[in-house]
Amino acid sequence: MNDLMTKSFTSYVDLKKSAMKDLESGPPDSDLEMANNNNTDSNLSSFLEEAEKVKSEISLITETLSRISQYNDESKSAHKADSVKKKTRKHSTIQERYLRNE
Repeated sequence: MNDLMTKSFTSYVDLKKSAMKDLESGPPDSDLEMANNNNTDSNLSSFLEEAEKVKSEISLITETLSRISQYNDESKSAHKADSVKKKTRKHSTIQERYLRNE
């Protein structure tokens, strides 16, 4: 039974007592938490703004891709040289317009 009072057991008991004292002393300093919260909020808001920009760019790219796919399908069905040239110019115009926006 004397083995129960080893150094590890007594250090555990001391640690538990100090934890209980910390809990009884009250919540931690709320000013420090508020300062960290404000910094986190500003970081989060800047991240969300960038995410919205990325979403708008993705939607623009998706729309452009769908138009190019549509024109590509139309050009596959065209048999006359004039209509193929016209559709090729249309493709080039869309691609140039997109590249200028970047």
